[in-house]
Amino acid sequence: MSLRRAARVFFCMALASLAFSPPVRAEEGAVEEQGPALFSRTYQVSDLIIPLASSQLPKKVDFDWLLDLIELRTGADCWTHSGGLGAISAHESTLSLVIRQTQATHERIADLLDEIR
Repeated sequence: MSLRRAARVFFCMALASLAFSPPVRAEEGAVEEQGPALFSRTYQVSDLIIPLASSQLPKKVDFDWLLDLIELRTGADCWTHSGGLGAISAHESTLSLVIRQTQATHERIADLLDEIR
């Protein structure tokens, strides 16, 4: 992870921690439930990644701003790098994002992508 991306993720986590209450801990001896069901979905984001004025694909596609925005708006604590279960990966060959997350978070992601389009 680049230093710039790490700084953005840290900033997003700091903001998200202000907006969310601390997690509730299970009492000792209580049976822990399995985590929520996770689903994988692919989101085409070429229209958000490639500038409209460009007729050619740039040499290096920048997904960082979109990944940071999704993590910020969905809560940084629901992603694996912050101790959550969800995962997000960018695929330059298809200009898409593959996201493994809960149904509720997928709905928030879809709403966010619709909003910025």
